[in-house]
Amino acid sequence: LFRSARLCRALVLGLLLTVAGSLRALNLPPAEVLQVKFVSLQDQLDHNTFQHPLHLESTEAADELKGDIYAVMTQPFETVRQATQKIENWCDILILHLNVKGCHTVVTPTTQFLNVNIGKKHDEPLDKTFPVNFVYRVVATNPGYLRIQLRAETGPLGTSNYQITFEAVPLADGRSFI
Repeated sequence: LFRSARLCRALVLGLLLTVAGSLRALNLPPAEVLQVKFVSLQDQLDHNTFQHPLHLESTEAADELKGDIYAVMTQPFETVRQATQKIENWCDILILHLNVKGCHTVVTPTTQFLNVNIGKKHDEPLDKTFPVNFVYRVVATNPGYLRIQLRAETGPLGTSNYQITFEAVPLADGRSFI
């Protein structure tokens, strides 16, 4: 009936997603969840307006905004893992966004912080920006999975509960899925 194992897997995974509501509900290991997500996003990664293997998902509720970005990186997983699990590299990663006006790290014996200044799209002095102080934590790191979490309880203009979760897994062809 099915001409390819990949199509069959995609249909089964689609059914599981429909029935279970989410892969996390199936209690799969996080690395496997991300690998399954990669398979389920093949068409979106291959065909999109970005003309790169990139897919965005976003939701908005009355009191919450959420966005997920999925991408394939040409770098091997080990390169991605080594670069992203060092807090000092995160200012370079986040500074790519035009609203990030400043960034520095603070490391104490018990906690690592990523202090980010967020502002408007145009140039402005740091004292006119809003500080967001993220607690940086490497949640999991092994040869097959990486999870880093950045959390800030408060943000600008009375906002709260900021969370950035970065996950990565190796792909069979030497690339990485994040």
